[in-house]
Amino acid sequence: VISEEPSIGYEHVFYSPTIVMQRATPPNFVHRVFPSPQSSVVGVTFTAVVTQEVQYEIFDAAGRLVTKGKMGAPGPYMEIPTGPNLAKGIYVLRLKVGEGEFETFKFAGGF
Repeated sequence: VISEEPSIGYEHVFYSPTIVMQRATPPNFVHRVFPSPQSSVVGVTFTAVVTQEVQYEIFDAAGRLVTKGKMGAPGPYMEIPTGPNLAKGIYVLRLKVGEGEFETFKFAGGF
């Protein structure tokens, strides 16, 4: 997969078992949220190259904060560290790109 944004000099080539089609949607739109069973991360793909800081929060089903943090300009994909001891269950991920509003997503974790 090749992702590029010539206006900012961004180019990223990576291999993925998942094919992500870029759609004509507003920038910073979250395309997919998925936990990785091989590692302690949650992957997030965007439909556009993200050039602003992204804030994240992950909560468990009881509403307890599991982790939070921020990443500067992750591009079209970001990995959020969850820690090695994520229990099996349903989690809520909240993402905020730049000065935008938080968006909320659910995912199953702790494989």
